[in-house]
Order: sequence, then structure tokens, then C-alpha cells
Amino acid sequence: MTILFSGFGPFDGMPVNATEQMMHELKKRGHETIVLPVEWARAAELLLAKALACQATLVLMSGVAGARQPMWIESAAMDVHAEREDTAGKMPEVVRAKPTETIYVSIDVGAAKSAADRAFEQVRDRGEGGVRLDAIMHGAIMMEPRIENAYVCNDTTFRVTRELSGTGVRAGFFHWPNELRGAHVAAACDVLLAIAEALSSSTKKA
Repeated sequence: MTILFSGFGPFDGMPVNATEQMMHELKKRGHETIVLPVEWARAAELLLAKALACQATLVLMSGVAGARQPMWIESAAMDVHAEREDTAGKMPEVVRAKPTETIYVSIDVGAAKSAADRAFEQVRDRGEGGVRLDAIMHGAIMMEPRIENAYVCNDTTFRVTRELSGTGVRAGFFHWPNELRGAHVAAACDVLLAIAEALSSSTKKA
């Protein structure tokens, strides 16, 4: 089984993307990773091409949200697109404020939540700059689809999950606090790897 992890590069208002740092850390540990540009037209295509090239059986996508918050396990993505430029200065091909379709992720979100909770308890006291991880990352929660989640991260989740439907390749998305740095990044990677291990086991049983 090959697990592919993805994160995003910097974008407007986010000069340092914690998920890019997570991908660098995971790559150092020997895992398949890709850092995606925050671009409407390219992110999903690049991720799908990488998944095909490395014969991924599990694709775990990550992006950033608020500065300090729980890690969000996204349950679904919708075909909504904010009227917002990407880092290439492009708008989405179609600006759609109301969804016509919702696609649920193909990972077991319950298993992901259980694994995240267990792993978080092991790393919550890790510090960076005198700040504990649990001051930045407040555990993990499952999130339902919502219209306000309408930027490139949602579009990528929607397109990748739809494209992989029926292939046997499972996909999921996680939103992380954007203040993760240093030791916090390494701890977040430990949580993500624990999730990956749990999902790998559930995939084998499916």
C-alpha cells in the first residue's frame, strides 16, 4: 500500500503554510508527498497525476484554516467556488455560491477521528517557543460540508474524490491550525501518520 500525503504552498495572507512544512517533514521520514500550488486549475490535476505515478492507494490531503483551532476532519466537499483569485491571479472557471453536488470523502472519518484523538494525547504537551501544542491545536473534530469552505482546498477535495471514486483509492482531507511551527509540525505529522496507519488497516479490512 502506498500512501500519498499532500499539502499546500503559501497563498495570500499565508506566507508560511504549515502543511508545506508538514510535507517536508514527512518526506524526510521517507513518505510520498507533494506540495500543491494554491491554484484552481492545477492543484487537483497535479495531485491526481502524482497519485497515479506512485500508485497510491490512500490519498490524505491537508490544508490550513484558523490560527489556533481543532484539526478538522472534513467529511465531504461541495462544488462551490468562492469568487477569489488564486496565487496565479486566476479565478475559478465557474463561480458557484450554491452547491449542486456534495461528495463525501472515501476514508473512514470515524476511524480517522479515533486515531487522531489517541495520537493527540501522546503529543499534546510538545512545545515550540514555550508554547504547547495543545495551545494551538485543540484536538480533532469532524466537520460537515459547508458553503463557506469554498476555496482551492475544497475544490481539490471535490475533484480528487470524484475522480478516484470507484478506483479503490481512498481520499480524505484535514484542515490544520496555521500556527504550527517547528516541534508542533513534527507532532502534527505524528498525528497524521497515526491516522494513516488506522486508515490503512480499515482499507485492508474493507
